[in-house]
Amino acid sequence: MTQTPPGWYPDPDPASAGQPGRLRYWDGATWTEQVHDPAPPIYGQQPTGYYAPSPYQDNYAYYDVANRDTTPDGVPLAGWWWRVLALFLDGLIQLPLFALAAAPLVALQWDTWSRWIDDLQYAADNNTADPPMPGAFWLLILVAIVVQLAYQFLFLLWKQATPGKLITGLRVRLRERPELPAGAIGMRMLGVFLLGLCWIGQLLDYLWPLWDGKRQALHDKMAKTNVVKIR
Repeated sequence: MTQTPPGWYPDPDPASAGQPGRLRYWDGATWTEQVHDPAPPIYGQQPTGYYAPSPYQDNYAYYDVANRDTTPDGVPLAGWWWRVLALFLDGLIQLPLFALAAAPLVALQWDTWSRWIDDLQYAADNNTADPPMPGAFWLLILVAIVVQLAYQFLFLLWKQATPGKLITGLRVRLRERPELPAGAIGMRMLGVFLLGLCWIGQLLDYLWPLWDGKRQALHDKMAKTNVVKIR
């Protein structure tokens, strides 16, 4: 027996018998609560869509896919500005977390930092070369990276959203299914890291949802995820 792939199919619910053309989303195993009533046809407009078999029927039915601002199961996709706002809020939230994580390191190496600040001030006053960055600086960079990775991974695994996304009503999910497994989170974060190694790659990653038909950033495409708007 061939398993029917996820998609929109004629609604088998008897309660929908009086609503011809209603579709219900089949997730590959069960019927979901996502339904779609086709919009009335506009005179002179050519329909767009595809034909696919129903899980419970042998005939093929036509499915309207004119609305491309949703996931395949009908969940609205997040707009670009909502994603920017969520990113900005996450940055603000991570600042005190980084400060808490870095404070013990700064306290332990306070003499090193004090000497470097004095040397920097002397170089500025006497127009000489700036002193080299102390080795403790790179340890702080490592702490910042660890804080950001833990922040992203743990919140996405727990809530499918970082605090910034929770505030703005956004969630991260697989494009084809509502869940977000750990492997997809890891691939998403790897994509952000690799693209961030070059400023051009990072810029393209941030801007890509503006013109992408599926509103995916480049790291979303790598992980096969979408950011959706749930409220």
